[in-house]
Amino acid sequence: MKKYRIIAKENEIRIDKYITAQLKEYSRSLIAKEIERENILVNKKAVKASYKTSIGDIIDIKIPEENIELMAQDIALDILYEDEFLLIINKPYGMVVHPGEKNEMDTLVNALLYRYKKLCNMNSIRPGIVHRLDKNTSGLMICVKDDGAYEKLIEMFKRHEIKRKYYGLAEGEISHAKIIDKPLGRDPKNRMRMAVNYKNGKSAITFIEPIAFNKTASLLDIELKTGRMHQIRAHLKSIHRPIIGDDLYGFNNFKTDRMFLHSYSIEFEHPVLKKTLEYKTDIPKSFLEFMKKVDLIV
Repeated sequence: MKKYRIIAKENEIRIDKYITAQLKEYSRSLIAKEIERENILVNKKAVKASYKTSIGDIIDIKIPEENIELMAQDIALDILYEDEFLLIINKPYGMVVHPGEKNEMDTLVNALLYRYKKLCNMNSIRPGIVHRLDKNTSGLMICVKDDGAYEKLIEMFKRHEIKRKYYGLAEGEISHAKIIDKPLGRDPKNRMRMAVNYKNGKSAITFIEPIAFNKTASLLDIELKTGRMHQIRAHLKSIHRPIIGDDLYGFNNFKTDRMFLHSYSIEFEHPVLKKTLEYKTDIPKSFLEFMKKVDLIV
């Protein structure tokens, strides 16, 4: 764990922006995540990334060290689009996005390092990565080669300019379209999860449209208005319709060997070439096989 103490010398600067300016080896997105994890305190108190500095603020910072040697691996990638700045891939179920203490190999980053000599954030533990999908979520992801494109995409994600849609299989019946507008924050009972938090949570909005449903399960078309950690999974749990196979937020009553959440559509304006990129995938075969078992017909 690396530790830093900074005494603020400026007023009215966002705390995540201020720290990034002082500690240039860390990205603003990483600093924001550590603020959310309460590894960064101001005057010994947790704050939000939007907190504005005051001269004399004592900022204590803890950054977990990841002593991992990044290795290139010859792992096949399903690439739907590629140019000199970025690529769009279809990540398989079960693939971890970047190495960590428990997953140093067989990740998307290992595969990217084998294929490309240049990626954004080459000096970080997450080269090429601008956003994530959970290990057990499959589907479309943007990977980035160019640092300039990376910075622009980060801002586009913040402004919600990247349209993403998911297929999800939920437990029980959802017969009508829903808008779930509930703020999300860390679950105080389990720090691995997110939970609805009206006091300290961040705005989170999820649109749900049923495609097919019965009393047992529902196939949903899901669109994210915001992009919070575990947003779909936490929101569906909040209405008592968790994603089937989700051991963290559900009960896996069906004893499945996968979580049924798939990012099937992504649409955005290319940050450099300024052309619209829109890619889609079909409903995964594993979804269709499970739907047959529970008599759910599209």
